[in-house]
Amino acid sequence: MAEIRNRCSKKSAYTLTLSFMSLVIVAPLIGIMIRLANQGPHHQKKTYQVTEVPLGTGVMGQIVVDNADDTIYASNNVNNTVAAVNGHSDAVRTISVGSGPYDIAIAKSTDTIYVANSTYSAAPSSGTISAISGYSGTVHTIKLAFTPGAIAVDQATDTIYATNASQTNMLYAINGHSDTISAIRLGKPMISINIGQQIVINQATNTIYVTNPAGNAISAVDSYTDAVHTIQVGKLPGAIAVDQATDTVYVANLVSDTISVINAITDQVQTINEGSQATYALAVDQTTGSVYGLSVSGEKGITGQGNKLNTVFIINGSNGALRTIKVGRSSNLSGAIAVDQASGTVYVMNNASNSLSVINGDTYAVHTIRLPRSPDAMAIDQTTGTVYVASDPSGYISVIKKIHPLTLKGKIHHNKKYF
Repeated sequence: MAEIRNRCSKKSAYTLTLSFMSLVIVAPLIGIMIRLANQGPHHQKKTYQVTEVPLGTGVMGQIVVDNADDTIYASNNVNNTVAAVNGHSDAVRTISVGSGPYDIAIAKSTDTIYVANSTYSAAPSSGTISAISGYSGTVHTIKLAFTPGAIAVDQATDTIYATNASQTNMLYAINGHSDTISAIRLGKPMISINIGQQIVINQATNTIYVTNPAGNAISAVDSYTDAVHTIQVGKLPGAIAVDQATDTVYVANLVSDTISVINAITDQVQTINEGSQATYALAVDQTTGSVYGLSVSGEKGITGQGNKLNTVFIINGSNGALRTIKVGRSSNLSGAIAVDQASGTVYVMNNASNSLSVINGDTYAVHTIRLPRSPDAMAIDQTTGTVYVASDPSGYISVIKKIHPLTLKGKIHHNKKYF
């Protein structure tokens, strides 16, 4: 009996030992399974963190990031204010400006934020530009004899350039120190057209490029001499972007469904035929020279836009290969595209599908970030890589921060080369 009892004791000891070992092995596995379940069906860590900052109701115009003090400025063209959001604390300060604020530009040397009080809202324009001090938040008003449309700042000369919303053949240069204004005639008077003019500045050559939709042309202005020469492009030029290293200007022509590629040294123009797609936004990766255009799939020209799938076309800066990628949906040509210049990551705003499409600039693969509201305007902090998206008319800014390395997967359509 004693022998039997001893055997039973040994068996019990073995059973306890195995049970303990099972717990040691199984418990971590259970923990891993719980973590994977919490991470969602794809068992991937969350790549982006999306938070919201309330700004108050109203229609958002544009967003810019002031890298000098990490402040985000968003115009509200219903409440006639600009919201200044602290990039560290998300604290919001509301600044009163003129009537109908929309476009915004920053002078880096003086940390001054210029806001064009234009006609993009139901309220009449005050015909002014509000100059906000990034240091003190005080506002200085620059009175104009016209209604401003688009504005941009030449960082080398501290000159603010503004288009005339009702006269497409005029550009105005405003001295950032004295507020003196000089008029620059861009060409023959043209009938005003309901497509806003765009301004882009090549800081490497101090040349200002202005679209003239009514004249199907681009005006190139020397910022030192105000000399102007005109370059004919396709029908109804809209979006414009410049590769500063090569001095190449890209123009999206909405009616002819083409991209004009301008060698700004020779004024030679090449044309990329996109077929039946209306490109309405452009961006350039200044490191690689790659060009990104945002188009409405299946839409020819600018009529009949609805809830349409966006297409991003990519011109590879090294070999000229032309590729297309399907992303989210937008309506009424109101998406946007921008490049994080440090990482080469491309962000596409899809206002009809409440999302951002994230494109890897090396592999061209795509990731989707779901947003809590419909996006209306977007800006990237080029220092931190944080993306800011304003919602209209809810008055929120979504703050999108990368919290884990991004692995992208997706299909790319390889098409013809354009050069």
